[in-house]
Amino acid sequence: MSEDEMDIVQSPGGETDVFVVSSEEDNARTGEKHKKGVKVKRKVTTKGSSKSSTSRESSDCWTFFEKVMVKSEKDPKVEELKAKCMHCHNLYIYVQGSSTTTLNRHMKKCKIFKNKVATKLIQSRLGYKPSNVRGESGLPLGVPSNGYEHTTMKELIAKMVAVHNYSFRMVEHEWFNIVMKYSNPLYQEIGRKAIRAECLRVFNKEKEILKAALKNVDHISLTTDMWTSNQTISYMCVVAHYIDKHWRMQTRVLAFMELDPPHSGNVMAVALFECVTEWKIENKIVSITLDNASNNDSAVRDLKAMFSVRRGTDFEAKYFHVRCCAHIVNLVVQDGTACMSTLVTNLRETVKYFKKSPSRLHKFVEICRSLGLKIGAHLTLDVCTRWSSTYKMLETGRPYRQALVSYADSDANYKWKPTNKEWDMFQLIEPLLFAFARVTTAFSGQSYPTANIFYPHIVSIKIALRKAMVHKDKTYNAMGHAMMDKFNKYWEEPNNVMVLATFLDPRYKMKYVDWCFGQIYDEDKAETELSAFKKDLDKLYEKFDSQKRQAEPQCKNTCNTSTSMPPADSEFLSFLSSTSTKRSKSELRNYTDDANEGMVATFNLLEWWKDVEEDDEEEDVEKVKLPKSVADCNYYSPRSDPAATSSTTPVVLSGHPALRELRFRVEVEIAGIPDQAWDRSSVETMLAPFLEIEHLLPSTRDGSDMSRFRFTAWTANPDAIP
Repeated sequence: MSEDEMDIVQSPGGETDVFVVSSEEDNARTGEKHKKGVKVKRKVTTKGSSKSSTSRESSDCWTFFEKVMVKSEKDPKVEELKAKCMHCHNLYIYVQGSSTTTLNRHMKKCKIFKNKVATKLIQSRLGYKPSNVRGESGLPLGVPSNGYEHTTMKELIAKMVAVHNYSFRMVEHEWFNIVMKYSNPLYQEIGRKAIRAECLRVFNKEKEILKAALKNVDHISLTTDMWTSNQTISYMCVVAHYIDKHWRMQTRVLAFMELDPPHSGNVMAVALFECVTEWKIENKIVSITLDNASNNDSAVRDLKAMFSVRRGTDFEAKYFHVRCCAHIVNLVVQDGTACMSTLVTNLRETVKYFKKSPSRLHKFVEICRSLGLKIGAHLTLDVCTRWSSTYKMLETGRPYRQALVSYADSDANYKWKPTNKEWDMFQLIEPLLFAFARVTTAFSGQSYPTANIFYPHIVSIKIALRKAMVHKDKTYNAMGHAMMDKFNKYWEEPNNVMVLATFLDPRYKMKYVDWCFGQIYDEDKAETELSAFKKDLDKLYEKFDSQKRQAEPQCKNTCNTSTSMPPADSEFLSFLSSTSTKRSKSELRNYTDDANEGMVATFNLLEWWKDVEEDDEEEDVEKVKLPKSVADCNYYSPRSDPAATSSTTPVVLSGHPALRELRFRVEVEIAGIPDQAWDRSSVETMLAPFLEIEHLLPSTRDGSDMSRFRFTAWTANPDAIP
């Protein structure tokens, strides 16, 4: 538009009017028609600028800076013009029309700008979506594709430091920063104080997440232990175990606290109760597992008193204390294997002796090769508080018994050679020791429930001890009696919480409990214990069933009862409510009567109960309408129309594979229920011989439809419903 003319006029309001006079060539290009030789003015108005477009800033720095008005530091009422970096957001004093040297100098030093330039210069990398695979820390093992974020990197480093017990100073190591810079030039160095603060922030964040998750948990079991470090500082750890909504077992450390002396039971009880109240889970604790120290027993007594005051009748003190089974097994073995103490001590010192010097271990290996012994598992040192590790030490050392004799002849300083008599004794009692080691390993599991396998393993130990008590060898016989005495000291008084867990394993159920008591006790006591267990089972079922029924919302009667029914009928309904029978225990009875699951090694207890829950909640079932005679429910209702006193109620049924006696699931509608009888207990009383109510449907539960009383139920014979 070389032939165009342009006029610029400044308006009083700060707007600039630009008049462009178009030539004939431009008019032809735009398709506009005008008289030949006439030039047309077009008006373009620009706002917020007091200068023409020809006087814009020409410096390159304005590509990275912007002008902003900020409050003056001297006088907040006055605003002053400043230049703001678009990358690091630093502010610089700037006067309109002045030099931009300071701004250009900043662009040469701006780290964020230089990092972005360096990123563009290097070869671009492929972006990977986050992987679903997770490591031991629970974090995704993928690389996010949304670019580098220093905040996220800082949080990941803090989690790495916490998970792997790294030093805070590691982030200041030269080669750590070299690796991080090489991985991503945008990485910014972090100091040890900054990463410490980040670790605390992450801890508080994860704590709030766990608190929110525990709100949806109904029952929590605690385990706790206490020990003293080599700096003579005492610590106590509190761990929570629970089943989440997906039926997966979860374990979380709630507290790792320093506990000042004295370490009495009362001090421990107060510390534990303060811990659970801080997490707001005091109403969800059902049990606590501790070892058999005397101060733990007194701590449990104080905790029972605290929880009883806090929770009242809701607290089951009878099942609260669970003794550490692995610790008891270790005590039983330690007391019973006094005859093995010399062998254990000699082998323990032998392992220490070899590990102190590589030359001794090399010499021992050469002796094994010269004797033609196959070098298999290495000699291992045991942990005295875990019998399974002691058994492993003895088992791995037995193949090298001849090599130890030869080594003792060649090394005068070696004084812990086990004798042949000791090895023969170990070979004799090895089956019994193996049973204890297997139990210890099973009880120490962390990824699966262990309460349900308690009695199966205890029965195996009891049977092995009885065989040892009648053995011909006097030493073996004495060891069996010593172990049995220690065994009865802790478990002669049964803990029914373990029996309940075994009963709730579909592989065992009541039949296994009956057989189990017969193996542990004599005939009279077994019958007594079984009867007591059944009473406890019924009592717990009634308690939880009552809590479930109370949690269901009940319909409120808003009608005038004085005119809706005759007095005699009202009195009769009151009598029905007061004499209503207890709810049928069909779920418990049918679970007991169902066939046991197979003894499969891969059986998953939690998955089995998850499937049962999903089956019970499944609503998409095939519906079949029954004949009219089956569903006629005729009740007089003054509220209803006389023509509606008799109605055909659709009854819906479906088979349920988990139930046997009450194997039909029906949906029932009853018309004409009086206002006074509009509650679950009254209907249950009237229909108790024929069905068991499962759930009230929403319209009945919330009272939105008072013309029909609708519910689902289980029945043995739908044709028998009146």
